[in-house]
Amino acid sequence: MFFNETATTEIYTLSLHDALPISILCDKESYLLQLIRYIHLNPLRAGLVKDIGELNSFPWCGHSILVSKQSASWLDKKATLSHFGSTLHRARKKYIEFVIKGIPQGQRSDLTGGGLIRSAGGWHNLLELSKHGERMWGDERILGDSEFVRNVLLEAEDKLTKKEQHKQSGWSLELLLETVSEIFHIDSSSIQGKRRDATTSKARSLFCYWATNDLGFSLAAVAEFLQLSRSAVFQAKSNGEQVSREERVIFPAE
Repeated sequence: MFFNETATTEIYTLSLHDALPISILCDKESYLLQLIRYIHLNPLRAGLVKDIGELNSFPWCGHSILVSKQSASWLDKKATLSHFGSTLHRARKKYIEFVIKGIPQGQRSDLTGGGLIRSAGGWHNLLELSKHGERMWGDERILGDSEFVRNVLLEAEDKLTKKEQHKQSGWSLELLLETVSEIFHIDSSSIQGKRRDATTSKARSLFCYWATNDLGFSLAAVAEFLQLSRSAVFQAKSNGEQVSREERVIFPAE
């Protein structure tokens, strides 16, 4: 479980059956804490453990990492416990108390759903529902009240519209590659492949960021085009926004 702290909070957690992370956009810290507890109580609700004592040592859940001296590459222990106290001892104590209080709640429909947008019939229908003041939740997408959900969807809708406009203007991965190469004064072929010098790495990161963020190409499509793995493209994309700021370049929409 990893955190990207902003005005909202994005959580990354791993499924036992899927190597790809699931992202949840969370409105307020109260929702975040509820979600952490709900996820970590899953083994107890599913009958995989009998009580909190067994959950404390259950190896396939982040809870056992948080209450012990263990660590795991897939869980940001420090960031998670920081929401419960300023010291490790106090945070762990408060976390355990918080988890125990959640046991009687059982299954919570407000923290489950598996695909809010799909189940609502798409972006348009979901926006219409939120306009009526309904509280919207989504364990795969968005967790928050209706106003927050609506604002997120409007922003996403705007981004989707811009991406389509860019593509209709003739933008392709080939054209983007040529554009980025000119910005960094390098040969376009150096971006495709595994060269790791500083300039090429920056160019590749910017290319991946613009390709996915501004043009809407999938990681798989960009990975195939650059002859890289999807994980490599994801990492480059993550660095691309910083490169854009450092180099003071924005996507050339026109």
